[in-house]
Amino acid sequence: MKRILILFSTCLLIFSASNAQELAKDTVAKIIEVRPEFKGGDENLYKYIKNNIKYPKKAKKKDIQGQVYVSFVVEKDGSINEIAIKKGVHELLDQEAMRIVQNMPAWSPGNQNGKPIRVQFVLPIIFKLN
Repeated sequence: MKRILILFSTCLLIFSASNAQELAKDTVAKIIEVRPEFKGGDENLYKYIKNNIKYPKKAKKKDIQGQVYVSFVVEKDGSINEIAIKKGVHELLDQEAMRIVQNMPAWSPGNQNGKPIRVQFVLPIIFKLN
């Protein structure tokens, strides 16, 4: 019988530097002073994923594995929005990764100059069968 190993890591997308004063009201920040954080930190994010992810049965049967990159925006109030697959593996795994992110509780928002800002994040979720 195969054992399931689900790993993840967090990545913050960093693009060209932009001045915080120039950010429009609804602009998504790329460079920030204080990054958004899952409440309780990365350890709690790992626990959330581990406790809520369901490796699709059809993907197990077909031995489908890989790393799905899910992009999303952490809003000023910590809610999650604009969820999209940045790089997928297979429809079955992509859908499960999207479901996990869609159901995440609110994060602590990012801050720039002491004010909450919108920040784009990419969360890689690794699906691996052992």
